[in-house]
Amino acid sequence: MKCCIIGDNLIALDLVERFLKQEVDVYWFTQNYYTSYPQNIHLKVEEFSPENLGKHGNMDYTILVGDRDEENILQAYLCKKQMDTYTIVLIQNHESQALGVLKNFDFVDDYFYPSEHMAEYIINYSIEERGLPRIKYLHPELNIWAYILEQRHPKIGSKVKDLALKGTLIVAIYRKGDFLIPQGNTVLRQGDRLYLLGDGSVEAFRRQEGHGQEETKGKAFWILGDSHHVKELALCLEEEGHECFVTIPKDQSLKAWRQALPKAYVNQGDLTDLKTFKEMDTGRVQATIFASKKDDENVVMSLLAQEIGLLKTVCLLDHKDYAKVMEKTFHGIQILPRMELTGQVFSMVHLPGKIHITHLPGGTCEVLELDLLEDSPIIQKTLRDLTLPKGVIVAAVLRNKQVIIPSGNLDFKVDDRLVILERTSVREELIRRIYKKDQQSMLKKWIVRVK
Repeated sequence: MKCCIIGDNLIALDLVERFLKQEVDVYWFTQNYYTSYPQNIHLKVEEFSPENLGKHGNMDYTILVGDRDEENILQAYLCKKQMDTYTIVLIQNHESQALGVLKNFDFVDDYFYPSEHMAEYIINYSIEERGLPRIKYLHPELNIWAYILEQRHPKIGSKVKDLALKGTLIVAIYRKGDFLIPQGNTVLRQGDRLYLLGDGSVEAFRRQEGHGQEETKGKAFWILGDSHHVKELALCLEEEGHECFVTIPKDQSLKAWRQALPKAYVNQGDLTDLKTFKEMDTGRVQATIFASKKDDENVVMSLLAQEIGLLKTVCLLDHKDYAKVMEKTFHGIQILPRMELTGQVFSMVHLPGKIHITHLPGGTCEVLELDLLEDSPIIQKTLRDLTLPKGVIVAAVLRNKQVIIPSGNLDFKVDDRLVILERTSVREELIRRIYKKDQQSMLKKWIVRVK
C-alpha cells in the first residue's frame, strides 16, 4: 500500500510516524523539505511540486493536512491531475466547511473537520451522566454508536420494534457483561449499552427528550482560551443550537473576537485567576471547555473549575504527559486534538490485511474490523456454521463497497471486511478461529488501534 502525506506541520509528522508503524510505504511531500523526519526504509521525503507528485505512480491515499484550508483543496486538485488517488483533506475553519467541500470540489474524495467531531463529543458528554456515546467512522454512509441508557431515560421499557430509528439499526446490546442480539420484542433496560449501526441519528436516544430537555434549557457552554479551537468549537456548538460564553485573555482584541463570534457572549478575564471563575454564573454552565494555547494554563483552569464545583469540564491538551497526570486528579475529560485527528484519519483509511481495533466506552468492549484472507478457515462458511466465542457479534460485512447486515445464511467470501462487536477478553480466541496458525504470528504487526 502507498500513502502520500502533504503538509509541513506536526499533524503531518504524527500521521507519517503512525503509517510507518504499519509498514505502509509513505511519500511525504513538504513545502520546506522537513529537516527532521523519521529514518525508515518505507519513507520517502521530497519537496512538494506538481512534477514530484506524479513520478512515484498512483497512490492508494493522499492526505492533505496543511495549515491553510484553501491550500489543501488546491493541492488536492493538483494531486488528482497527476495521479490516481483517493484524496482526504483536512478542513480547520468553519467557513470552509460551510461551503460544502464534497459538493463543490469533486476532486476531494473525503474530508475531516476535527472541530465538528470534538463538538459532538463534548455535547454528548455534557448530556450524559456517565458513558460517552462515541461515533466511529466505518464507511462513507455508515457509522457506529455506543449509547448508554441512563436512569430515567424515556426509552427504558420500550421494545426494540417500537423505536422510530430511521436509517439506524440496533445490532447489539451489552447487558450485565455480555452481548445480546436484540429481537423485536427485546425490552430496553436501565444501564443497557446499545450499539447502533447505520446512517441515521442518535437523536432518538438523547436525554433532551422529556426531562433531559428541561435539564439543559437555558444553559450554555463556557469556553476559555485563545487557541483556534475556541472559535471553531463555539461555531460548531452554536450550529447545533447551543449558546456559548467565551472568555479570552486580556491581551486579546475583544472587538475582533466579538466580530468572529457574533452570537456568543465574549468577555475578557485572567484565565488562571480564581476570581474569573467565581464571577461566572455557574448555574447556567452546561460544560466548561479549556482551550488555551498553553497546556499548563488549561491544567490550572481545570483545577480552579473543580475548586468551585464545575465538574463537567473538558481540557484540551497537546502533550500526552499532561494527560497522564490529569487522569489521576481531574474529574472531567481530556482531549488531545492531534491524537483525535490522527485517529479520525485512520478510521477513514482502509489498510488491507490490517485489524482495526476501536475501544468502546466502559473499557470492556471493542469494535474489530478485519479482512478475510484467501485461506481463512471461515471462507465459504455461513454465519450459522460458525462457533463464535461468547460475547461476539458480527454486526456488519463490508463487501464491494456495500454494507451487509448479516443473517445466519450469509456465507463469507475472500476480501470481506467484518465489523465485529466483542468483549475485549475474547479477542485472541476469536482471531484464532478466523486466521490460520501461520498468520497469527503476524497479528501484532497487523493491529491498528484507532482509539
